[in-house]
Amino acid sequence: MLAASEDDAFSRIEALIDASLLWQHERDGVRVFGMLVLVRAFAREWADAETAAAARERWVSYYAGLAQQAPMRMRASDQLGWMRRLDAESENLASVMRHLLDTSRLDEAAEYAWALYLYLWIAGLLGVVRDWMDELLTRAERAGIALAPRTEAIALYFTRAVAYWQDPCLDVLPGLQTR
Repeated sequence: MLAASEDDAFSRIEALIDASLLWQHERDGVRVFGMLVLVRAFAREWADAETAAAARERWVSYYAGLAQQAPMRMRASDQLGWMRRLDAESENLASVMRHLLDTSRLDEAAEYAWALYLYLWIAGLLGVVRDWMDELLTRAERAGIALAPRTEAIALYFTRAVAYWQDPCLDVLPGLQTR
């Protein structure tokens, strides 16, 4: 049974779908919602900067929370269901990472990638995360941002381990030294 606020949220979403402002479909058994490009552009124009920033932070927070659940859920009996769910959300998952990198929220970006590690590995996306972490390291170096030791370790692991898996003859030791 849904809580009153959840029921209200679903009725609002249904109203937007009925008005053709949102669309929904199933992607591999997972219900996915989308917003028409024109509606999204109108919403961006309409919202003031504070409202837009708050909405963006709720969006980031939602997907960061989803990522934090992933390690435990990906090791449970419903691993396939979680793979489907994360696959259905892959565009949002990638967009959140893009936002974190573009806004130089590098510690959050590394933690986000680490939380999604098992999913990214099983989905065959380690090359993508390698590029993200390479960008993280480059951005930090260019901007003179001192990385937290954990952030640097995560980024170095992804960049060096994936490089080694792609080319076992690669000497990864020089790249694992602290910058």
